[in-house]
Amino acid sequence: MSGSNSSALFKWLNKGAATATGLFSHKANAAQSLLPVKDDGTPAAGAFSPAGVFEVKVDGEFSDDTRNDPSGDIAKGCPGPCGHHVRFYPLKDRTGAVVPDTWLVVMDYSSINYDYQDNVYLMTNAKPAS
Repeated sequence: MSGSNSSALFKWLNKGAATATGLFSHKANAAQSLLPVKDDGTPAAGAFSPAGVFEVKVDGEFSDDTRNDPSGDIAKGCPGPCGHHVRFYPLKDRTGAVVPDTWLVVMDYSSINYDYQDNVYLMTNAKPAS
């Protein structure tokens, strides 16, 4: 588990796949920041081309809730479904208009405190699965 002053590994995988492909790790002191950088100071960025529906994984947390450990959520009173540790929010410009196919990807480790700022990324050129 990571958090403040810890690096995180951002991965992607085809929906339901067992193996995820790493794209980048951000610099440890860039945790809990918007658009983190890598150790060399360049943007923590990567590109991938899934064949269809895909998932993301940040360290041990999946964008598919069913693949996450819900025990922390349940212990804090989650009535279910639990395990929603990675979220996607549509990006809006300064006028409030949605930027097409662009998302803020945010996560919270193991439902520690539900602030969803442990890692924050910008994802472009992606559409919802349904």
